[in-house]
Amino acid sequence: MPTPVVKDTQRTIVMSIVLTTTGTAGLILGGAGYAMEWGFCAYTPAFVLVLGGFAGLASMLARGGAWKGTCPSCNATLRGEMGETVNEAKVLCCPSCKTWVHGTTSLDVIPDGYVHDEPVFAAPLPDSWSWPEGCPVCGEPTTRTVKVEGRSALGTAAAVAAPVSVQRVLVIEVPACDEHDDGVWASRDGEDEENSDEVVFRSLDYYRAFVALNGG
Repeated sequence: MPTPVVKDTQRTIVMSIVLTTTGTAGLILGGAGYAMEWGFCAYTPAFVLVLGGFAGLASMLARGGAWKGTCPSCNATLRGEMGETVNEAKVLCCPSCKTWVHGTTSLDVIPDGYVHDEPVFAAPLPDSWSWPEGCPVCGEPTTRTVKVEGRSALGTAAAVAAPVSVQRVLVIEVPACDEHDDGVWASRDGEDEENSDEVVFRSLDYYRAFVALNGG
């Protein structure tokens, strides 16, 4: 039975304060830059702060603010990550019962056989692993492998300033059929600080098979 998604007032207030503070900091920086004749050294970051703060605030409020809801499987309370809003599509795993749920203004259990339009089902990548049989999207026999690359957000942000040798990059070969080569993404932004490598799948069934095959 689907459960409703409602506005998380407390988190919405926190997000509003953060975004308002960001925009205000941009105004202060722009004013100081004008007074001190700093030119574009101040105007450019000031513009980014003002736009990100006030435009982000308007967008967040227009999309309903931060959200919270109830797991349709175990009734545990679910809350969105910082920045997620009521009126946007959601796919998440309940931390209490490990059931995957999805929805927009309501949440429902994701059925067996579900395939999302992009990879959303994330699993930790162990030091050694095996792939389940079949294409990660349709389950048909695989005919090839494709190379996928995951790069940490820190590595991406530092790519301009840092040598390639210090960027955190993950490259793996994943199975594919003739029709599908987008069933798996790689990521180095996992929640586990000791091993942040993850693989992310479009197919819920293939995700489950991968987790079961590689020790849960």
